Amino acid sequence: MTQQFYRAFEDKHRGSHETIKQRLQVYLPFILPLLALYDDCRALDVGCGRGEWLETLVENGFNATGVDLDEGMLEACQARQLPAEKADALLYLKAMPSDSLCVLTGFHIVEHIPFNDLKELVAEANRVLKPGGLLILETPNAENLIVGTQNFYLDPTHEKPIPHMLLEFLVSFSGFARSKLLRLQENPALVDSPTVGLMDVIGGTSPDYAIIAQKDAGTLDVSVFDPAFDAAYGLSLDELARRYEETQSSKLGELEQRLATNQTVTLGKFEHRFDEVQTAKLDDLQSRLVSNQAEKLEEQREILDSTAALLNSRFDHVAREYSAMTNQVDDVKAAVLDFKLDKLKTANSSLENANTSLEFANASLVKLLDESSRNAHMWYTEAENRLSQINALRDDVAHREERIRALSAEQHVLNEYVSQLKNSTSWRVTGPLRGGAMLGRSVTSSPSRTLKQAIKRVLKGVLNRPGLRKSVKRVLFRIPGLQTRLQALAARLRAETVVTPQTVQYPEPTPSFTPDPSDVPAAPAHLTENAKAIYNRLNSNEQRKDTN
Repeated sequence: MTQQFYRAFEDKHRGSHETIKQRLQVYLPFILPLLALYDDCRALDVGCGRGEWLETLVENGFNATGVDLDEGMLEACQARQLPAEKADALLYLKAMPSDSLCVLTGFHIVEHIPFNDLKELVAEANRVLKPGGLLILETPNAENLIVGTQNFYLDPTHEKPIPHMLLEFLVSFSGFARSKLLRLQENPALVDSPTVGLMDVIGGTSPDYAIIAQKDAGTLDVSVFDPAFDAAYGLSLDELARRYEETQSSKLGELEQRLATNQTVTLGKFEHRFDEVQTAKLDDLQSRLVSNQAEKLEEQREILDSTAALLNSRFDHVAREYSAMTNQVDDVKAAVLDFKLDKLKTANSSLENANTSLEFANASLVKLLDESSRNAHMWYTEAENRLSQINALRDDVAHREERIRALSAEQHVLNEYVSQLKNSTSWRVTGPLRGGAMLGRSVTSSPSRTLKQAIKRVLKGVLNRPGLRKSVKRVLFRIPGLQTRLQALAARLRAETVVTPQTVQYPEPTPSFTPDPSDVPAAPAHLTENAKAIYNRLNSNEQRKDTN
């Protein structure tokens, strides 16, 4: 329903397709030179509406595309087989690559969008246009008092009027090299009219205007655009007010001239008649006639005086009307100036708010950068400390690996030494002595335990030799009590299934023997303290065994 309403509203108040298309011909002198600068002249019309301008672009050789959100408008474009699609203008622009368009246009779209979106649209236009490309924005002219106070608000989708000075500043602020103001659709009869009325001042200013902005062309020669940019377009409020003042001054001068002329003619006739009467030499009859004539002349003088008074009264009335019209013109000027001042104050307030926001954003950014710098310094210091710790750990690991290699070498040397010692003749010769000594110590310290161990060894020997086991069984068969105990012991020996690794056992020295340190050879210097202790213990055991 909304789409149908807006399509019907556009058809009624904007004008027919042919009328709008004829009005748009004013832009051709600006865009046609682009066809000679670029082979592929791409053009985009945002808010393309019913497609009048889109059709004009295609007819003049441009590779044109239109976008709009209104389904009713797009249906009108599709009926004419025009390249239009449904899309949001700002999002569509943001998705386009830089330096890709020659022409970007928007007719009666800027008054429909918030000002922040308008700023983004103009900035994106400067990005996507090629060097020398053109941005054309047309909108209602609030300089026309009827448009600014009444006609603008006929469209319920309008946001607020955009003064041409604000739009000119926006395109300059966004980086465009130059811009041109075109006032449009004024009454042709007012363009060269020598007289202007009060209503012409109020509603005769061009009802629409356009800003045409050109992007910096770089090294391209764009002098061919100069005639279009240098031409004058439309009627301004100031121009019409000046013409109105000149018209009123001219009318007042004409009235004063007519009054002066009438008064001079009347007085001339009277003086001529009076001179004729005075110079005539008549008899008494003539004297009476002269007297009568004089009375008539006096009556005529009174009539002339009353006529002059009436003329003076009319002159005063005309002067008062002129003064009233002058006051009205002054009131209109004051209202226009107040309107412009309000708009300028609003624009200045918006700029001040934007400046305050920028300052706040800048302060926040500086604060964020300071915090980031401090954090980066802290992280850098922490990274250096961690790196130092890692290097220290690497050094410690390297030191430990070196220590392990040294201990492995010492263990290897010690193992070779022990192997050589066990393979030596003295070790084999002294083997029975060591065994006897160990057995003697065991018997002395624990006779029962030693006897049990001896019985276990004997039983293990018997169990491992089947022939001997049979002989023992025959003997034990005759001694039942001993046989029962030995069978129980044999069962326990069979249950012992855990095999422990064989290790070299070094007997601890007994308190009864203290070797002479002078008799023990010194341990090699390259051995560790533990290796030296084992070395000394082995040598002490050898001397003790030799002594025993």
